[in-house]
Amino acid sequence: MSSTKTIGYQRLWFMVLMRAWGLKGKIMHILKSWLMDVEYKVIPYDELVELVYEFIHWLHEKNLHYIKEYFDCDDFATAFKSFMAVNGYNVGVAIGELHHHEYGFLGYHAWNIAVTDYMGQEKLVFIEPQTGDIFFTNISRIDKFIYRLLAVIW
Repeated sequence: MSSTKTIGYQRLWFMVLMRAWGLKGKIMHILKSWLMDVEYKVIPYDELVELVYEFIHWLHEKNLHYIKEYFDCDDFATAFKSFMAVNGYNVGVAIGELHHHEYGFLGYHAWNIAVTDYMGQEKLVFIEPQTGDIFFTNISRIDKFIYRLLAVIW
């Protein structure tokens, strides 16, 4: 852990509010999001990439894979949140809608969200713990799904 830079919960709450999708997302964020700590460490981007790689490797070592209703998106997201906590960082479990550019709404989904130091700026990033994808917009790089943030549990 090379970073000691932190961000206060008020600023983090506002950053997430700005990323929430539409009026519905902003209302859901206000009503349903939980920030459990007063300060959050800002994760250097290179370290985040390394930790995501280690998490994906750990999943493979333990033969953990998607099992409908038993080890699905919320389980991957909470496992990654715990993995990051063990490594000294707070990440959130994001809850929202998953859309496909051709097929539309696919269902509700859980993934992770973190504050990273990217080229000297604090940025919110989405992390898909099932694939290891890290992305700055609401469109994943690997499968091009559209993630619409509604609430976060930090």
